[in-house]
Amino acid sequence: MVRVTRMSWSPSLLRPPVLQPGDKVAILSPSWAGPGVFPHVQDLGLRRLREHLELEPVEYPTTRKIGATPPRARRRCRRCFRGPSDLSDHGEYRRR
Repeated sequence: MVRVTRMSWSPSLLRPPVLQPGDKVAILSPSWAGPGVFPHVQDLGLRRLREHLELEPVEYPTTRKIGATPPRARRRCRRCFRGPSDLSDHGEYRRR
C-alpha cells in the first residue's frame, strides 16, 4: 500500500510518494526526440539517476526515436501518467 498525503497549500492536489533507492522511473520525451539528437546528454542524465539518486530509469521506446508519430508518442505519455502498478523492463507500463 502506497501512502499518499495531501499537499497543505491546495486540498485538490496529491503529493506522490517519496522515491526510494531502487525505484523505477519512466523516462520519456513528450515533445521531440532530443535524446535521439543528443544521446550523450541523455546517457549522462540516466547515469546520474542511477549513480547519484540510486533510481532505475526505464526509457520509453519513443524517447530516442527521431520522427516518432505524435499519436504514438502521445499514447506512451498517457500510459506513463495513468498511475501504473509496475513498470516493465522494456519501457511499457503493464496493468495488474
